[in-house]
Amino acid sequence: MSNINSLAQANIPVFNVQVPSEGPEAIPVLLDFSVSTQYIIEGKPILDKGNFSMIQTVWIDATNATGSVILLIGLINQQIIAKSGTQGYYPVLCPNPFRITINCSGSSAPVQIALINVPIASHQWPPQAGSQGPAGPQGPAGPTGPPGPTGPVSSVGLVSTDFAVSGSPVTSSGNITANLNTSGVTAATYGDSTHVSQVTVNSKGIITAASNVAISGGGGSGSLVFLSKLDASSSASLNFATVFSSNTTYDEFLIEFLHIVPSSTGDNVIVRFSIDGATFDSGSHYSWAAARNSAAGSAVAGSAATTSFGLDASGGVTSTQVNGGAIYHLRVKDPANATWHPRIEWTGGNNDGTGNPDVNVGGCGSYLSVTAVTGFQVLCPAGNIAIGSVRVYGITHA
Repeated sequence: MSNINSLAQANIPVFNVQVPSEGPEAIPVLLDFSVSTQYIIEGKPILDKGNFSMIQTVWIDATNATGSVILLIGLINQQIIAKSGTQGYYPVLCPNPFRITINCSGSSAPVQIALINVPIASHQWPPQAGSQGPAGPQGPAGPTGPPGPTGPVSSVGLVSTDFAVSGSPVTSSGNITANLNTSGVTAATYGDSTHVSQVTVNSKGIITAASNVAISGGGGSGSLVFLSKLDASSSASLNFATVFSSNTTYDEFLIEFLHIVPSSTGDNVIVRFSIDGATFDSGSHYSWAAARNSAAGSAVAGSAATTSFGLDASGGVTSTQVNGGAIYHLRVKDPANATWHPRIEWTGGNNDGTGNPDVNVGGCGSYLSVTAVTGFQVLCPAGNIAIGSVRVYGITHA
């Protein structure tokens, strides 16, 4: 004889003689062991719905089984064996989230199993050798005393406001079908480059409302309203000839340059204005000053009267696409005003034309003409714009 002097303890929560908050519920399962000799039931998707919280009893109808139906409860390895040709209720100790493996060598027709969330006394018919005998008299009830013995369940039903149920209740045989009701939310993709999704979720985790909300904020003050976007693909220029004049609601605009890559290494990224909504001014009407800083050093550039604004501060931009191109944020102040020079300011960064990485650039400038500006043009004067995008936003100050 050997003595057991110590036992390993594992804190695994199980459910036994509990009263589920959702009331009596059962999940029917129909398994065809002529197709597969093993099935695994994963409980997490069922528990996540919130209307079935535990398993305390398993009903097995092995009438059609050609061999014993064997259930193995995960984590605690409790094993239930229902012999071929029997039916019965089996109490289980089943931790959450439950995982049940069901094996049988075959069946002449599908085998019915029900996962039940209330305790039912063990009973099988015809009786199996070694099975639990008839339940004794009910013990005294405590504050939340265990239920007394019960006979076979005459019917099992499923009631839910979240599911469309058919076939319920089941009296002697049959299946219950539960399909999730429509929530009233339009099936769609919510959220994009200018909107975020706003959803309402009820206590059961079901989305009951969804909508798109415009993204606002940015730039220190005011709200951004998306106006226009152009994408380059070996483009000579990106032209927004009337983006200012066709959006007179705004007196300030934000222009974002995203991954602008010139076709020629060392080419500049420049901006010119339009005052007629069709052509772009290449005269010496641009005054600007800018600085660039990198680990290799600093430099300044600019001109009191030249043919464009130089966003890269005359440092050039690499044509190697993997370096990410140039990214700039440019603001245009009051382009429709014809009593003073329209002004711009910008910040950003790029890898320059001599291989210096992560060059930080910042500058400002003005258009040397007391004329309303209708739009602008982006180009790389020595060649094309290989790839990149330019987006335009109006800034509201309400």
